Amino acid sequence: MGRHRLEFGPDVLAQIGALVAAGKSAAAITAELAASGVVASRATIDRRVRELRDGRRVVSKREIGRACCVACRRLLPKEKT
Repeated sequence: MGRHRLEFGPDVLAQIGALVAAGKSAAAITAELAASGVVASRATIDRRVRELRDGRRVVSKREIGRACCVACRRLLPKEKT
């Protein structure tokens, strides 16, 4: 089974944003979110923290590969059978 990227709701994103603005570490943010009942892996929270700190979206290698395959399919001529 494939795994879908976990998307947080606006309330959780606001909470993460406030913790990042306060200068908390990713481990502290994970602990605070777990205490408030948010179920997410450390990697998912780390990714969101990096996105907020850097101001850009973090893209996984799988997403890049999928986008590349779609682009190639569009560029290559279709074979006639």
